[in-house]
Amino acid sequence: MKSIHQATSLEHISYSMKRLRILYTRKISKGTFAGDISHIGGVNGGELLEKYGVELFPDLPEVRFYNQKDISGFTTDNFEFETEIKSGFSHGKAACQRVDIYLQGKEVILILPISRPECVGELFLAAFGVGVSSQSEDLSGFGSDLNDWVTVKVTCIDKQISFFTNDKLTFETEIPNNPVDIVGVQYRFEDPGAI
Repeated sequence: MKSIHQATSLEHISYSMKRLRILYTRKISKGTFAGDISHIGGVNGGELLEKYGVELFPDLPEVRFYNQKDISGFTTDNFEFETEIKSGFSHGKAACQRVDIYLQGKEVILILPISRPECVGELFLAAFGVGVSSQSEDLSGFGSDLNDWVTVKVTCIDKQISFFTNDKLTFETEIPNNPVDIVGVQYRFEDPGAI
C-alpha cells in the first residue's frame, strides 16, 4: 500500500483546509463565546496525486490530509466542527468510498466514519471515550453519496455530542471522559478525495 509520503518521498505534506471550520463555545458570564479557526485553503486529493505523478492503478494509494497543532482553548466537551467532503472515485478497493475524519484530543480521539449507504455495515464510530460499531448500533445515517459534497457536522455541549450528515441528526451520545484539548484534525480517504 502506497501513502503520499512513500510515493513522493516528501518528508510530509500539510495543507490548510478551506472547507474546514472548527468552532468552540465556552460559557462566560453573559452568554457564549465562539471562536473560528482554519478557514483557508481547500484541497483535492486527485489533483495532489496528479501533481506528484502518483498513479491510481494498479495499487490505489490512500490519501490523508491533516492539520496538527496545539489549539489552546478547543476542548472535547464544548465545540462545533463542520466540514465538507467528497469522493468521486469508486473503483476497486475504494468501492465504498470510505472516509474517516479524526479529531485528535491529547489523550483521546474521535473517529467519524462516512461511506456509501450500502457499506455502512462495517463502520465504527469513536467519540472521545465512547466506541460504537454498526454491528450493534444503527449507524446507517453515516452512509452518503460521496460523489456529491457531503456536509458533516459534530456539536458537543457540556459533553453531549451530536453527529449530523447533510444537516440530518445521525447519532448522539454522552462523552464519559474528562475534557482535554483538541490538537488536530485528520482526513483519511481510501481514494483521492477532496475537502
